[in-house]
Amino acid sequence: MDPADDPIAEESVDATILEAVQDREGEPSVDVDTPPVSVDDSGDQDEAPAVVEADETPEQEPCVETAGLPDITPPSPGRPRVPWWPFEIYAIAWLALIAYTVVGLPHENDSAPAVLQDVYPAVLLAAVVLTAAGPVMSLFTWLGAWLSNGRRGPGLLTASLIRGALFTLVGVLSWWGTLTLVDAVRLGLVR
Repeated sequence: MDPADDPIAEESVDATILEAVQDREGEPSVDVDTPPVSVDDSGDQDEAPAVVEADETPEQEPCVETAGLPDITPPSPGRPRVPWWPFEIYAIAWLALIAYTVVGLPHENDSAPAVLQDVYPAVLLAAVVLTAAGPVMSLFTWLGAWLSNGRRGPGLLTASLIRGALFTLVGVLSWWGTLTLVDAVRLGLVR
């Protein structure tokens, strides 16, 4: 039997809701009697349907929407947010490194591999610095947002760290892909 079709369960749920609403409003509570149980000679127990009696019958059904639910306020439009502009500047720095990698490393067939070129240590150092700058920038962005919002704002740190991690991941993978592509062009694998 489907629990939604069970009239006894439905009555007990209605009685529980009615009881919660009346207790909340300071009105008399509902007396719910336990169902009487009769035992016949065979040892089987028969349950009678639950009887709900109220001291005072309400004229109107109580509002079920608010009965027993905690007060939850929706987020206001002025909710504190982490700014995007530091992450956009960080992405531009990664794009500048990628452009420098393409322009700075020669792609001629007779040139040495990327790791043996004079420019490679500077490119690698810039990539390491940008990779380390991602989490640091995320923390400073969070701190600025946290202080500007009166030291409140749940989720600011999480949002800042996730954005920083995503921008760092995309930046590193893009730079590494560009470095691989420059080497593939040098070897003649891609024209």
